[in-house]
Parts: sequence; structure tokens; C-alpha cells
Amino acid sequence: MEKEQIAIILSAGKGTRMKTELPKCAVPFCNKPMVQRIVEECRASGVEDIIAVVGYQKEEIIKILKDQVTYVEQKEQLGTGHAVLCCEKLLQNKEGLCYIFPGDMPLIDRDIISNLREIHLSNHHDLTVVTTMVDDPTGYGRIYRENGLIKKIVEQKDATEEEQKIKEINSALYCVDIQILLKALHQIKPNNQVKEYYLTDIVEILGKNYKVDSYTLENDYRLIGINDLETLKKAEEIYKKHHGL
Repeated sequence: MEKEQIAIILSAGKGTRMKTELPKCAVPFCNKPMVQRIVEECRASGVEDIIAVVGYQKEEIIKILKDQVTYVEQKEQLGTGHAVLCCEKLLQNKEGLCYIFPGDMPLIDRDIISNLREIHLSNHHDLTVVTTMVDDPTGYGRIYRENGLIKKIVEQKDATEEEQKIKEINSALYCVDIQILLKALHQIKPNNQVKEYYLTDIVEILGKNYKVDSYTLENDYRLIGINDLETLKKAEEIYKKHHGL
């Protein structure tokens, strides 16, 4: 089997808080759809094989990306873990690296992707989580470590008082060995009230027997996720400032 580099971009969400009929990832960021920016940066970093997971108003995403990517439809919104599992047929005969990116983080750039690959390979990680340090981690998934390695991601609602003090948080960007990913996806259980399969569960699953560590970007503006119009405006202002626009 040949070594591959595949990126999965999660772009099936509706994005109700964006107050638009467009699927969230199709919303323009500095005059370009968010998902288009991420596809371009993947290609610029050398990742040519890209899967877009589509769902809500998938035609809009297809209209934007056309034949730049392969499409997988997530017919039911059953969580991020389920979205990646929908790609199983396209991954099962591959060997190499899989990158997983949310389609609503338009500031992900080629440097982040290239550095993620370099850190993953040079440190012989099985799963690399992009993390960042924040002064106020309220609301974010905390990175829980033992002996220096990542063992799980603890969500705010599940965090103990001690875990809530952790300032290293999950950015939702991952690089993982393809075959190891497939094993982990089948072990995710919908053990939460909404019966969704969370991709973050692969961290604890793999943390038991594999090397899971991070590529840590300290307070990096490029890891902003767009959830509403206010965040969109703020992120655009930050982007323009950093790029002298």
C-alpha cells in the first residue's frame, strides 16, 4: 500500500448562529468562503488528497469546491466522530497520514499544516493534537497529560476542579496514522445524552496504547473557530491586522 497524505475537512454543519441560509463553512471570510481557504492551504502545504464531509445544504459547498475535493455525505448529524467514520471507505486501503480539520477555522494555514506533519513524523507520534495555551480555558476541552503524554481531552462539563485549572486546550486539529484512526473510530461510543459520536474520544482510546502528543501553538490567533457573526468580524480584523490589509 502506498503512503498517503489525506485531509478530511468537516463541513457538514448548519451554523445556526451565523444567521444565514448558507452552511457555516460556505460563509465568506475576507471575501472568500471559509472552506475554500482551508482547501487552498492544504494544497499549498503539499496535501493534495482532500475529503470534504458535507451535509446541510451540501450543494453550496459543492458549488464552491467543485472538483477540488472528494465528497462524503454525512446524512445524519451524529457528531464529529461519526463524520470522520463516514470517510471509512476512502481510507480503508490507505497507509499514511490523515489530517482532520474543522471547516470553520479559516485561519488554518500552510505553516500550521507543514509544522504539524513535521512534528508528527519527527517525534514518531501516532496521533498529534494541535493545542494552545490560554489564560481563560473556560468552555474548552482541556488537555490531560500523564508522564508528558496526552491521555485524554476533558470537556468543561466533565472536568474536575483540578482539571478546570489546566490552561492547555484542544484546537480540534489532528494528524493521525490512517489505520490507527480507523481502529479508534470503531471504538467510539455514543455515551453522552445527545447520542453523538465525539472525535475527541479517539484521544483517550489511543492514549492507552499509542503515542499521543501535541503540536502546541501558544495563544495563536490562527486557531480561532467561527461560531457566530461577532467572532467572524473579530477574526477578520485580526487577520487583516496580521497581514497588513
